[in-house]
Amino acid sequence: MDLALTHKTALVSGAHRGTGHVIARTLAEEGATVALHAFTQPQADEAMAAITDPALNIVPVVGDLLTDDGAQQVMNQLAQQGLQIDILVNNYGTALMGKWDSLTTEQWLEATNVNVLSAVRLIQHCTPHMRESQWDASSISAPLATINRMPSCRTTTVPRPRSLMLP
Repeated sequence: MDLALTHKTALVSGAHRGTGHVIARTLAEEGATVALHAFTQPQADEAMAAITDPALNIVPVVGDLLTDDGAQQVMNQLAQQGLQIDILVNNYGTALMGKWDSLTTEQWLEATNVNVLSAVRLIQHCTPHMRESQWDASSISAPLATINRMPSCRTTTVPRPRSLMLP
């Protein structure tokens, strides 16, 4: 498969494990430079150690996306490396455990921060370059149910598998 990703840069949130790690590796295999996001340096180190192909152009970035400062930290690391994002994969997110009627307001607020605001923070940072880009840049947001389309920027929402949905 050739997705024509050479000379494109992707940021994959939550790429230190699971699906995000697979997405990051796959985008790199397709020729993209990939910023592999982790929350901590040990997570980033472990994820990078699992990538054995030296031809893949993957760089770690670390920051807590649950805070504005943490998202800014990720963006600062990208800027220090001269990277601007063409493809944003908002992979980070978790499912709430429990029934809708038994979850507390605090649990709902935490879930909103994890599944919505963490993505919004990255979208807000990345869209200026994505809008200016001559390439039809993409923001893929798995945890989000909906998101507004941006001019000159394609947004895709990927539904969570049923097994991860709330009961």
